[in-house]
Formats: sequence, structure tokens, C-alpha cells
Amino acid sequence: MDETSQKIIAATMFLIRDKGYAATTTKDIAKKAGVNECTLFRRFSSKKDIVLCGVEQQKWRGLRRISSGCPLVSGSLRYTGKRHRWS
Repeated sequence: MDETSQKIIAATMFLIRDKGYAATTTKDIAKKAGVNECTLFRRFSSKKDIVLCGVEQQKWRGLRRISSGCPLVSGSLRYTGKRHRWS
């Protein structure tokens, strides 16, 4: 995932924690990420899509943390940027 998309996801997750999902607008997200709202919509179809990508990344980070101490799966998990993919 490119740096701009990562900035958008990070801004979204920050704003949702701070203001809540309903109160966070795509305009707020774009401003916080330092991008134009059109750029946001070129990369994501909706606010919901951004949140789902953010949650997916957090899930993979957690799985990597858990697996790092397990010799059976250590090193075999990585986030591919796509939902529900193992590689």
C-alpha cells in the first residue's frame, strides 16, 4: 500500500477514535492526511472502506505479534494489502 493510502488510513483511525465514526467526514480525513478529498476517493470508495482497511491492518499487526513467539507460524504471516489473504 502506498504512502498516501497509509496516511489516509492513519488519519481516519485517529479521527474516528477522537470524534467517532458518524462525526468524522471524508473532508476531515483528507485535511488530516494532508491530501485533497479527490485523492482520498481515488484510493478508497468510501469512509467505510478506509475503516475496513485500517481494521484489517490492525488485525494483521496483532497476528504478527502473536505469531512472533510461536515457532510453528513465526515468519509465515504477512499483510498483503488485500482482505482475507494468507501468504
